[in-house]
Amino acid sequence: MRRVFLQRGEIAGLLRGALLGHATSLRRILGARRAGRIGATLAIGAAALAIPPADLAWPLLAHLVLSILGPRYATPSAGIGARQYQRIALWTLAAALALSLPHRLMLQLGVGLEGGAVPVLAVLCAHLALWNGLREDLSA
Repeated sequence: MRRVFLQRGEIAGLLRGALLGHATSLRRILGARRAGRIGATLAIGAAALAIPPADLAWPLLAHLVLSILGPRYATPSAGIGARQYQRIALWTLAAALALSLPHRLMLQLGVGLEGGAVPVLAVLCAHLALWNGLREDLSA
């Protein structure tokens, strides 16, 4: 049974919960109406703000590869399919890229690592946190 629409006030908590792999947040993301659209919007917005356009390819490629491999290898016991995994992965990607936003600000000041190393690491950490959160069955 699908739950009600997401409320504006719970988005920040769901982003934090998705990044930390809390099962209750992951269940809410899976069950709420329009959670996939909101997650996609947040991920696109975070990518536009946190990653310089020249460095956008590597983090997105890393997310694509991990999103394809995640449902098959990392989460077979979670009780979710590939589509549900993609929905949650967008939320974790948005949260991780939002955390890499200070790196973009440091780059504009001339301090920080050039290239897409920090956003790629943020994507890897987001998927690792997601895999950790999906160790238990979310269908309960």
